[in-house]
Amino acid sequence: NGGQITQITNNYNNTPQSETEKEKSQYAFRSYLEKLRRHCNALPLAALGGDDTDEDITLDKIYVDLDTTQFKESKEEERGKVKPGRNEFSLGDDKTPVSVMEVAVETKKLVLLGDAGAGKSTFVKELLALQAAVLLGEIKEPLTGFSPDLIPVLIVLRDLSPKLAALNLGNLSTEKQRDVLSEAILEKIREDVKLAEFIPILEGAFEDGKVLLVLDGLDEVPQNLRG
Repeated sequence: NGGQITQITNNYNNTPQSETEKEKSQYAFRSYLEKLRRHCNALPLAALGGDDTDEDITLDKIYVDLDTTQFKESKEEERGKVKPGRNEFSLGDDKTPVSVMEVAVETKKLVLLGDAGAGKSTFVKELLALQAAVLLGEIKEPLTGFSPDLIPVLIVLRDLSPKLAALNLGNLSTEKQRDVLSEAILEKIREDVKLAEFIPILEGAFEDGKVLLVLDGLDEVPQNLRG
């Protein structure tokens, strides 16, 4: 099912195209999504003691929801009838943690903080892989809380930091800083995505705010560039 791919491609190809050119654009878009999905679902099985030839084990098959440190209100709390003396963080408490996905669907911007190895990168990769699957037609229903036409994009900040180091942001207004940073991110995307027919689509979606943009690995960026 290439409905979303066809629609998005048509939206952002502003110049008249032949059927062959349209097919090339759609093929490039699909290739990008498939590559991103494979990358996000790949697991370092050797590091886990597994067999590198066992290609069937992917993130989407073993993923477990990541929880926040916040808890949902119990029915008693909602009714204002909390039992006295209960400690909401005590062992054996029946409180249900709020998942990161539940928080993500409620906001357009999210900063995910946690210890190394807590699952932050795993969560965002699972999210991007799911969105790619939606656009590829492999998941029939859109992700709850996310527009089905968002193009998933992953930027690893350690790869972007050399560009950030070269920017002189100190004397710029907040708005200008945002513009410069946006252009730096878009330039990095152009370098990473070596599919010429897909670049105009991605640029148009980026300008319209129609991307599901993940900036991963903030802890690997020098402190002076985190602003």
